[in-house]
Amino acid sequence: MALPMHETRFSILLDELAAKQEAAIAPHLLADGTKVWVRKAGRHNARWRYALLGMVARYLKLGLLKPVPSLGGEPAIATESKRLYELRSAGIAVPELLAVRKNALMFSNLEGVPLDTQIRKEAEAGKADAWLAGLEAIAHVHEKRQFLSQAFARNMMSDGKNISFLDFEDDPSEVLTIAQCQARDWLCYIHSTALILKNGGLLEAAAEKWGSVLSAQPAEIQRLIAATIKPILPIRGLEHPRWGRDALRLAASISLIYLADMHRLSRYAV
Repeated sequence: MALPMHETRFSILLDELAAKQEAAIAPHLLADGTKVWVRKAGRHNARWRYALLGMVARYLKLGLLKPVPSLGGEPAIATESKRLYELRSAGIAVPELLAVRKNALMFSNLEGVPLDTQIRKEAEAGKADAWLAGLEAIAHVHEKRQFLSQAFARNMMSDGKNISFLDFEDDPSEVLTIAQCQARDWLCYIHSTALILKNGGLLEAAAEKWGSVLSAQPAEIQRLIAATIKPILPIRGLEHPRWGRDALRLAASISLIYLADMHRLSRYAV
């Protein structure tokens, strides 16, 4: 991997800042007013945790939901630096990689607010423009034959005009095909936003929009998403708060995808 521009200058700063930084990730303001972020290698994550989750995913035949190992420590730094460089080289809006060491990296700041914050604010006003912009941004990534790592709305930044992406400590392509990685992006995004839309009374309208987006995807992507959702369709009926927010979030995402399928089937029936 080629080193980023100004690597020497920023590497010196990275060494200084990382030595003083206690948090795993933190922002820093440089002498010239530039805001940067430094991520330090954290603890290593146990492989057995991912093996157990993988067994569950295989048992339910949920290939796209197979856990992507993020082993933490220095491997996570290596993975994130590689992913940032590859995505930015492909023209994807991600932070610029400024410097890399084995145990830390420095990257540029992304302007804007987390997309989930914007989606929630709009949903309260009965709008879903930011959510639609998120769909379009992910589609743009896929058009370049790329994929994200954790395509949750909280890992996307909106400045009102453009959307950028962050958090690349894992690489789904280590365990999934490119098509599976892209289908997983869609599921992650919907999973992180469907409950917000449902609470705003926007699930039906969003489902119709998602159906249109899904129809434009390659047949393999459509098949992968359908195959993943089918075994867990009954979960969409969960409504009571006692199930907890995680379960309700999953139920809302399945409902959105199911409603989109119903819309598409009704059009074919006419």
